[in-house]
Amino acid sequence: QESDPSMGVSEISRRAEELGRTHFAANVNGLGDVKINKLELSVDFDGGYWTSNVAYRATAKTTLGVVLGQNKLNMRGKSKASIAPGFPVLDIAMCIDSTGSMSGTLDAVKTNAINFYDNLNRSLTAKGVQPFPLVRVRLMYFKDFGDATPGVWDADPLISSNFFRLPDEAGNFNAFASPQVAGGGADWAESGLECLNEAMDSQWMKVGQSVSGFSQKVTDIFPLIVMWTDASTHRIGYPNSLDNPGYPPVAKMPRTYAGFRSKWDDREVIDQQNKQLLFFGDPAQPSLETDGGESGWSDIMTWPKFTHGGTVVEANTDPVEFIANGIAKNAKGLRLTN
Repeated sequence: QESDPSMGVSEISRRAEELGRTHFAANVNGLGDVKINKLELSVDFDGGYWTSNVAYRATAKTTLGVVLGQNKLNMRGKSKASIAPGFPVLDIAMCIDSTGSMSGTLDAVKTNAINFYDNLNRSLTAKGVQPFPLVRVRLMYFKDFGDATPGVWDADPLISSNFFRLPDEAGNFNAFASPQVAGGGADWAESGLECLNEAMDSQWMKVGQSVSGFSQKVTDIFPLIVMWTDASTHRIGYPNSLDNPGYPPVAKMPRTYAGFRSKWDDREVIDQQNKQLLFFGDPAQPSLETDGGESGWSDIMTWPKFTHGGTVVEANTDPVEFIANGIAKNAKGLRLTN
């Protein structure tokens, strides 16, 4: 049974215990003259394991026992079973708007870098989601490949890291995040779609892959792209961006929204079952550079597994908690067995 992300651990345990008692009683009813005198059943969650404990005392009428002067047989028993978790991996590619107004988000990421792994799993556990034995985080900071003024763009429109393996590489994660500062982005819209494209091209973990330090191969991969921005985005094919000699080539960055969507739907690019795009900001903001003021995110908002996680200001207060909330919205449950 998959856990409902809206339920906490205590509620999941309570419902599992009810199902266990019902199943136990149904089996006893098929045994004839057996009476359960006492049944103790509990389902607990600890350290990523669901464990059930069952103990009972019962009596049963006997025919052979009557000859010996006993017409009842006393019985008792107990059992314990644990469901060993599989090896799910959470890969997070963070796209962070690093223009001048985004210093609050950059500071929030820095503050949470060292303890990100522990805090995220603690928050997920509280929501009834199984902790991840391995979390990998990739950071990408974006500004503008092309401003509203032709021929003008930021010198560093996209800065990205490889994946940091947590908790082992928390120090490297922090070292990459710490020197990043907000600045640039002279016009309103930014190059958010180009960062999203780079995130999709991440070297995601694959099911069946072996990981150093783990005896079990990866059973499930959860690729998550998190977008932070307080602005709209330049639409695909924005001429001033295309004029930048450093703009990604056609083979890497689609030039149409249809091509971009096809990339999101490509299982060779990203896992289709558990993918998610978690957006912090206002995706309906107009880009101010298109007829009618249509948002550059308008098409992206219709993508499958797009989740609006809240405003940038809200996420800045506790980014780990808001990321955990977003994961819980999308993950109906994590596979617990191989």
